[in-house]
Amino acid sequence: MTHTPESVKAWLRSYGELIADIDNLCERAEILREKASSPSSPIIDGMPHEKGGHTDRIGNLVSQCDLLEREAANKLQKSRVLYKNINTAIKQIKGSGWAYKKAVLQMRYLDLATWDEVLDMLFMKKPDFLDKEDSYRRRCYKIHKTALEELAEILNQNTERKLQNDET
Repeated sequence: MTHTPESVKAWLRSYGELIADIDNLCERAEILREKASSPSSPIIDGMPHEKGGHTDRIGNLVSQCDLLEREAANKLQKSRVLYKNINTAIKQIKGSGWAYKKAVLQMRYLDLATWDEVLDMLFMKKPDFLDKEDSYRRRCYKIHKTALEELAEILNQNTERKLQNDET
């Protein structure tokens, strides 16, 4: 498989998507936990009702909550491995402007920063930042593009090395 800047970007984005999924699972579990701990309204309709219905409801909610929490824990473990793999790959970037390239990719895809946050971190201290913010923004995007291209090349080289090692 040949890595392209677009496939690399998709790989990098998968970390943020995994984190969002974990957050959603945890939020759902919290909502179920709140439902399980809140008393249900009494049914006053004069009709006979099965006893223990409340217990079944709480048991089902707790069971669903446990399933969600286990799924979140499994995905959290996967996210840690993915974070490590992405960060290890990014750290291999060398050459001209390597510090900016690493920072852009790490902030954008591992710290899940917005473009404005990345821009501020990289260039806010420049004396002409406010006057030339658009220029710095274009520069930030260009650094990002170059970093993706270099990361794709690094991943291709790593894949090639791995294939050569597997053949021996």
